[in-house]
Amino acid sequence: MDGRLHKGYVKSADKTHEGTVLQLVWKGDCMEARIIFKNGVEITAEKNGDCFIVARKPAFPTDLSVVTVTDSDGEKTIRNVQVIECAAVDENYWFAFRELSEEEAWRAGIEDALCELSMEE
Repeated sequence: MDGRLHKGYVKSADKTHEGTVLQLVWKGDCMEARIIFKNGVEITAEKNGDCFIVARKPAFPTDLSVVTVTDSDGEKTIRNVQVIECAAVDENYWFAFRELSEEEAWRAGIEDALCELSMEE
């Protein structure tokens, strides 16, 4: 990374946070991070604060109930994850994770179950 200040537009995947937020991102001291999903899919990315930077948009698995992130600060397990998609910046793709509250995870489970039921009819 080149240590320049870049503008990045962050749009939440959560419809309650639909507004686009202008965020200044410092691309300076990035560290390497390894992200492992519950199904074993692994992504290696640069980590800048809470953002991850990869060369192209990853194909995230559908089961985001457990995500493990390992970097120079150690290993962190995040449960009930939501991917927050970020804009492409300098030919790279930026994204972040958000941990859903227990209530949000419960509601998402109910919505998924209702969707499955409606498709069976």
